[in-house]
Amino acid sequence: MSATAQNIPEQSPASKLESLVPLKDLSTVGLRQIADSAKVEKLSAGATLVAADEHRSLVYLLAGKMHLARNGESLGELDSNKPLAAFPIFENKSKPLSVTTLSSCIVIRVEKNQLKVLLEKEQSEATAVSEFETDDLSDELFSRVYQAYVDRKLRLPSLPDVALKIRETVKDPDLGIADIARIVQSDPPLTARLIQVANSPVYKGISPVSSVLAAVNRLGPTTTQNLAFVMVVSDLFNSQTPYIRAKLTHIYKVSSELAALCFVIASECEHLDRERAMLLGLISNIGAVPILAFAADDEGGEMDESSLDKAITNLCSIVTGLVLSQWGFDPEIAQISEYCDATPYVRDVNKDISYSDVLMAAKLMCNSEISDRGSAEKPAFNEHPVSKQFEAAEIIESEAEFLAKMAEEIAATQALLNG
Repeated sequence: MSATAQNIPEQSPASKLESLVPLKDLSTVGLRQIADSAKVEKLSAGATLVAADEHRSLVYLLAGKMHLARNGESLGELDSNKPLAAFPIFENKSKPLSVTTLSSCIVIRVEKNQLKVLLEKEQSEATAVSEFETDDLSDELFSRVYQAYVDRKLRLPSLPDVALKIRETVKDPDLGIADIARIVQSDPPLTARLIQVANSPVYKGISPVSSVLAAVNRLGPTTTQNLAFVMVVSDLFNSQTPYIRAKLTHIYKVSSELAALCFVIASECEHLDRERAMLLGLISNIGAVPILAFAADDEGGEMDESSLDKAITNLCSIVTGLVLSQWGFDPEIAQISEYCDATPYVRDVNKDISYSDVLMAAKLMCNSEISDRGSAEKPAFNEHPVSKQFEAAEIIESEAEFLAKMAEEIAATQALLNG
C-alpha cells in the first residue's frame, strides 16, 4: 500500500524526515516539498527490496527491522531506531544489494532528482555557490521553469502508442516478426520510414524491400524496436510556436549528430548494440522538449534566448531522466542519459567500453551544442579520460583519424535520422 508522505502513519511521522541524511540539510519549505511528493509504503515481514529497482529513489526505513545482504552474503540488520537508519538503505556504508524485512516495516522513497534540485537551490541561495550561476537563479523565466520542475508541473511528452506496442510485442516470446509488422502498418508514416531505412546504405541488402514484413525481417525485432523509437522520438521535437520550433529544430540537429556518432562508435564495439547506442544519443536531450513547451505556454515574462539557454543547460539532463522514467526505459539508459555529464569519470581502462563511454565520447566529438552556454567548458576529446578507454581498446587512437575514416557512415546515419 502506497501513500504520500502526508498520510504517513503516526508511528512514522513526516517530521522524521528532518533526521534523514541528506534531507536534514533542507529548509522547512524544502522538507514540505519532499513530504508532498515522497512515497510511503508499508511492507509485511518477509518482503524484499532490490537495489536495482530503486535507482531513481533514496529509500529510508522509518519503522521496523530489515536484513541486509550483498551477493548472498549477510551484512547484518538495519533497525529504524538505530543511527544507521538515518541514511538511505542502498546508499549507506554497507552498500546492500537487497534487503528483506524481518518485521512489518514502513519505508519512504524520496525522488533523487527532486532532492538534488532542492539541495542545490537552497545551497545557492545560502552561499551563492551552486551548479547554477547566480544570474541564472535571479532570471525570471529560468526560475519559473525551475520551480515547475520542482513542483512536478512540467508537461512531459508521451511516447506514441505504436512505440509502446512494438516494445511489448518484442518482449512477448509468443509473438514474432509478423506481429511487429502489423503494428508498424497501423502507422503509415512509420511504415514508409522503416521501409526507407531498410533500403538505406546503412542497412540495405542484396535486393530492395517493398513491404513492412520484409523490412522488419531484414532489420530484426530488436533493431526494428530501437529504430521505431528513434523515428517517433524525432516527431516530438516540434512546436506550434515558431521561435520554440526553431530551438527544437536546432536541438534535434545536435541530437541527431550525437546519435550518428554513438551509432558509428558502437559499431566498432562488438559487444554493444549500435541501434541502442543511436537511440541513447538521440534521447539524451529529450528533456529540452518539456522545458521549451513550458516556455511556449508561459505568460509570466519575456521569452528571450538567454533565459531559455539557462533553463536548458541547467535542467535538460535531469528532466530527461524524468521523461525516460515515464516512458519506462530501462534503468541503464535513463541513468546514462541523466548523469553522463555530471558523474565524475573514473573507469578502469581494462574494462569493456560501455554505453556511457560511447555517449561521452560522442558528446566530446560533436561539433554543436544545444545552447551556447553548453560549450563553455567543453574539453577536447583527447583531454578527457574517456579517450584512454578507446585508445586502450584500439578503437579510437586519434579523434581526427577516426572521424575521417567514419565520415561517410556518420553522414549516412544522420541522413537516415533526418529523412
